[in-house]
Amino acid sequence: MWWKNSLRRGVRVKPDLRKSRPNLVYCLIVSACLNFFLIPITLWNIRNLKENVMNDKIIASIVTSEEDEEFIRKICEDLGIKNKITMFIDPYYIHSFFAPSLNYDLRELLSRHPIVVDPKDPTRILMEKSIYGELNDSERRVAIAHSIGHIYIFVRDNGMVSPSHDFELQANRIAVRYVSPDGIIDFYRRYGDNTPGVEILIDDLERQR
Repeated sequence: MWWKNSLRRGVRVKPDLRKSRPNLVYCLIVSACLNFFLIPITLWNIRNLKENVMNDKIIASIVTSEEDEEFIRKICEDLGIKNKITMFIDPYYIHSFFAPSLNYDLRELLSRHPIVVDPKDPTRILMEKSIYGELNDSERRVAIAHSIGHIYIFVRDNGMVSPSHDFELQANRIAVRYVSPDGIIDFYRRYGDNTPGVEILIDDLERQR
């Protein structure tokens, strides 16, 4: 055969480009279609990745009781707080690129204040697990009412507040709508050793009996 002789003599036969062009065009069309579908998926994945990286959602290791949740809802509805207030016990942040620093900040915060409104998100009440287990039902309601008092003042004043005696006094005056002054006084007597000006707070509560 002539083509066998050509190969023996080392003659290269040029491919017919006209026959390969339809295949090339077909590949380009398929590639364009795939890109059309893949680009939105890629953008969606990038957005989700960004959300996960920046996410500081808290997962509680102990779920609060239904009674506590109902008490929180009642106070929020009464005070007109629209944002959902959640209490977390011994919380931790889900894993993200920033989790180590967030966890460190949170542990340091709870070491100073065993019950505190999260400064990163004032809709979250944080409590140490040891304190939660130690409180009885009445004391837990005091802690919740006082913390929501802080949140209410923060929302009312558009965040323009700072820790002070007046801030604590106002939070207590809101709390006594839902718990007794004696309950708050007993709470301070038991846990308020490190609370600045605790005697001033107790004196104010005694006048509200």
